[in-house]
Amino acid sequence: MLAEPFACATPVVASRIRGYTEVVRPGTGTLVPPGDPGALAFALIELLKNEPRRQAFGRAARATAETHYAWSRIGARLAEIYESLAAAS
Repeated sequence: MLAEPFACATPVVASRIRGYTEVVRPGTGTLVPPGDPGALAFALIELLKNEPRRQAFGRAARATAETHYAWSRIGARLAEIYESLAAAS
């Protein structure tokens, strides 16, 4: 799950797989091809060498977590779903 590092303002380097591609947006982290250790190493090294980029990615990741994964947001969305289901029945 990527919500945890995002909530900690941690930039992410992850494989470009379903689930991660929906969460990691440009500016919050880097996606690399799955099964490509060279691409993973390169992305990690580039991020480690660039502190301003790490900080910017971390801020954007935190903002994403606050906007999309905060319990208040999840609760509100769940309430919307329940209300629409109740109205449909």
